[in-house]
Amino acid sequence: MKSVVAGLVVMGVGALPFVAFDREGAAAVDSSMQERPGHYRLSVAGREGSCGIAKGKAAGGRAEIELAADCILITPHLSQARYWQEGADGDVAFEAADGRIIAEFYAADGVAYESFRPAAPLMALTVK
Repeated sequence: MKSVVAGLVVMGVGALPFVAFDREGAAAVDSSMQERPGHYRLSVAGREGSCGIAKGKAAGGRAEIELAADCILITPHLSQARYWQEGADGDVAFEAADGRIIAEFYAADGVAYESFRPAAPLMALTVK
């Protein structure tokens, strides 16, 4: 029984993010674990893998986006997405160069954004 408990403790510790404490006792997160602003991971329900999306600097509420090549393999309809457009309510739209909406996402709990258009497949953007 003790070996089972010890094994669970070791496994549990390995699953926790690395947190150190500074001299004042405040938690300091390892710098390699910090989020990179404008970098997201796209996951698609029912499809294996995920891919990276980088959001450029915004100008007029719209920013250029760069999709990793594997994004097109996971969900081909995103191949036309060129811009990240943020709405006043926090929703995000991926737009084509001609202004057509390719996909729309809303701010969600647990992930940064979840798609609502297209309705399927469900896509999730998480901060990288």
